[in-house]
Amino acid sequence: FGNMAYDILKPRVDYFSELMKMQCSGLKIDDGRRTWGSYNSDTQIIFLTRRLLMMSAACIDSLIVHELAHTKAFGHDESFFNEVYKIMPDYDAVDEAFENAAIRLFEEGWI
Repeated sequence: FGNMAYDILKPRVDYFSELMKMQCSGLKIDDGRRTWGSYNSDTQIIFLTRRLLMMSAACIDSLIVHELAHTKAFGHDESFFNEVYKIMPDYDAVDEAFENAAIRLFEEGWI
C-alpha cells in the first residue's frame, strides 16, 4: 500500500513543488498514526501518510500545499498562510472538508 501511495502522491508533490517554487529533498510515506503529514526542516523531507488515499483529491492537494509551505515558513503564521493562499485561495473551505473527512474516517473505524 505504501508503494501505491508513493506512486499517487509523488507526482502531486512534484507538481505543487514546481508551482510553488519550493523544493524538498524527498517524500516518505508512513503509516500516519500521529499525523497526516509533516515537513522535516533538517532533512527537507515531506512525510505523508498512505491513509491520505482515503481522502478526496482536493483534500490531498491541500495537505501537500500545507506541507510545502513549511519549506518557506515553518510555523503557522501569516507568512505561512500567505504561501498557502497563493496556491489555494479556497484553502480554509478545503481544510474544513479535510477535518470533517478525517473525523468521519475515525468515527467509522477506518483510521
